[in-house]
Amino acid sequence: MKTERFILPSNLDIWKVAFPIIIGLLAENVIGVINTAFLAHVGEIELGASALGGTFFTILFVVGMGFSIGTQIMISRKIGEKKNKDVGQIVENCLYFLLLLALCIIFFVETSIGPLLKKIVSHPDIATQAASYLTIRVYGLIFVFINISMRTFFIGVQSTKHIGISSFLMAATNVFFDYTLIFGNWGFPQLGIEGAAYASVIAEGVAAIYFIVLTFTGEYRQKYHLFAFKKPDWQILKVNLDLSFFMMLQHAISLSSWFVFFLIIEKSGTLNLATANIVRSIYILMILPVWAYSSTVSTFVSAAFGAHKASYTPHIIKRVAKISLLTSIVTSALILLFPHAILRLYTTDPYLTANSYHALFVIAIANICSAVATIPYSAISATGNTRKALLIELCAIGLYLLTVEMATVHFPTRPELAWCAEITYFLTLFIACSLFLRYGNWQKSKLNKQIY
Repeated sequence: MKTERFILPSNLDIWKVAFPIIIGLLAENVIGVINTAFLAHVGEIELGASALGGTFFTILFVVGMGFSIGTQIMISRKIGEKKNKDVGQIVENCLYFLLLLALCIIFFVETSIGPLLKKIVSHPDIATQAASYLTIRVYGLIFVFINISMRTFFIGVQSTKHIGISSFLMAATNVFFDYTLIFGNWGFPQLGIEGAAYASVIAEGVAAIYFIVLTFTGEYRQKYHLFAFKKPDWQILKVNLDLSFFMMLQHAISLSSWFVFFLIIEKSGTLNLATANIVRSIYILMILPVWAYSSTVSTFVSAAFGAHKASYTPHIIKRVAKISLLTSIVTSALILLFPHAILRLYTTDPYLTANSYHALFVIAIANICSAVATIPYSAISATGNTRKALLIELCAIGLYLLTVEMATVHFPTRPELAWCAEITYFLTLFIACSLFLRYGNWQKSKLNKQIY
């Protein structure tokens, strides 16, 4: 078997890949952050409804993200094997699958989401507002899945600068339409929470158009044989599903735990739910670099396996984890130093501010824990051990939900204690991943075999 040349990534190599991904994740998540910031000035009901509706939408699109992880593994493998011309068909089949998935999800939301939310949400106004948001927002999945497919391609081939450009376009578009459609500024209709949904769909559409134009006019289409529009290759889809099914399931379960978190908080009152949405919004911004480093470690580990250098995996994990930890310390320090200034960006309501203040200190600690836990977890998934990764995730989520329930039941007036569940989750993840990497047979995974 021929061994391809593979060089351990330097800190600069890691940062070159991670930084555009951070920008991309920032833009994708800034939609929720901006929606939260604007809706905080509308009312507690709208803010609480956006928490439930936004989290439910996230559950839907992260299923697609889970599938794209399998695609990224396959792309990185082909790049490691110097088989660039095989990449296009992998991306194509990813897009076929995700667009079909989007249509199925849209049908489900249109027919079922209203009655479902009325059954599981105790406050009827929040259920109604969340359903209104989702029935509009769900159409953005078509654009979201196009964007996910293209970002996966650019991450896999380690050419991520265009992610940053598309992200800027999406963020700018979202800010403009949030400002105009939520409040009815500049002659636009005042749509409230529905305006936030329309703004998000339009922003995602702009990013998708950028990727489509770039792909058809740039060098990538010829170099990687992108979008020849061949019929679906069932072998590629089968292998991708084999690699990604448990990641799709893991992503859905992981985000569902956040949805359950909000359902538990919602039963304690609209103020606590609105508070939780503000804290979540800040927490997402803090943890974005960690998610980017997770994608980065997946890229390098997959490429190492493709070059038959699986033994390099622990060294890659250590290098990426060090940078991730340093970044998280900096972002957590900013939160600890300027909590009031950060909260003022969202609300001037004294009750919301007081309710959120102590939770910021908890999520600052959780952010640091995530830096050292998420990197080895993503590396395990990138080796192809997705079943083991799912088992680890289920254990961590079980303890997470137990912590939330205990904190909410026994300390209902201390909402910050519910966020301690994040610390429990990441500590469990870190311990389990460390044990598997030390004692598990992770090197003999399916990625040491021919993919297709």
